[in-house]
Amino acid sequence: MPRRRRRDGAFIIAAVLAALSMLQPVITKASGSSTGNLNVSTTVNQICATSSPTLDFGTYYPITTNATSSLDSATTITISCAFDQSLTLGFDLGANALASHCGASPQRCMANGSNYLMYNIYATTSGRSSDSPWTSPVPETISGGTATVNIYGRVPAGQDVAVGSYSDSIVATVYY
Repeated sequence: MPRRRRRDGAFIIAAVLAALSMLQPVITKASGSSTGNLNVSTTVNQICATSSPTLDFGTYYPITTNATSSLDSATTITISCAFDQSLTLGFDLGANALASHCGASPQRCMANGSNYLMYNIYATTSGRSSDSPWTSPVPETISGGTATVNIYGRVPAGQDVAVGSYSDSIVATVYY
């Protein structure tokens, strides 16, 4: 029996060595090379964004102060673009512009239920009395990726309206 163990042991060692020899990586020497190009691309789209400010007129006094004097206010809107360029900024007439109580177009009006208070916005302070309301796009230039644009508003004097809070929503559009 001792002879058989030696043969079995030798067989096992030979089998283990054969298995290990199969696990070794195959090393081959390169016999040449080839090159190619990897093309890389992307598209950067122009995009602009605007802030959403509030034009707050404060309190309108229909039978005292504002019976003869308009109520003025101002705010700024910030426009940010991907890079410097010229663009135009326009505003629609607001959510209540089609109401019969707003007067002749291009008049805007704030609403409180079925009550309306007329107002308008302008591109310049002097425009409140001499220019048309801001209805057409106005040119602006973006420098450094951002522009701050002043917006001037006026609620005309002499409107006899009901007590309450009035509001409207205007859509600003940046054309680039």
